[in-house]
Amino acid sequence: NVARLGEYGGVHILNLYSILTNKLDFVHNTDDALNDKANDDYIEKSAQECSKVILAWGRTENNNQRIAARADEVRKLLLPYEDKLYYLTDGEKANIHPLCTSVRTGWRREKADVSSELLASK
Repeated sequence: NVARLGEYGGVHILNLYSILTNKLDFVHNTDDALNDKANDDYIEKSAQECSKVILAWGRTENNNQRIAARADEVRKLLLPYEDKLYYLTDGEKANIHPLCTSVRTGWRREKADVSSELLASK
């Protein structure tokens, strides 16, 4: 899908959490256990290097407070790069995960307004 957009020479794919697992275990793991500080360093370094940053962690933050808090941490981290930030969209909903059926065969981007989103989440 990145290649089909026709404007990128490469891609960095990063995760909200650094732990590798099929399913995040919020019951038995602290946030520190799920995410190493180095993950934030990689996210920020990629944002510095890339011309566009597509936020595509999906909409689970709407149903999980810990994921919402982590997403807000990443939004704050990326505020200096706000002019580069986009969400995946299916034309109706923003912040779609790349494997969601509505965008699996083709991606569209929508400009992200993380400043407003952070204000709204307070």
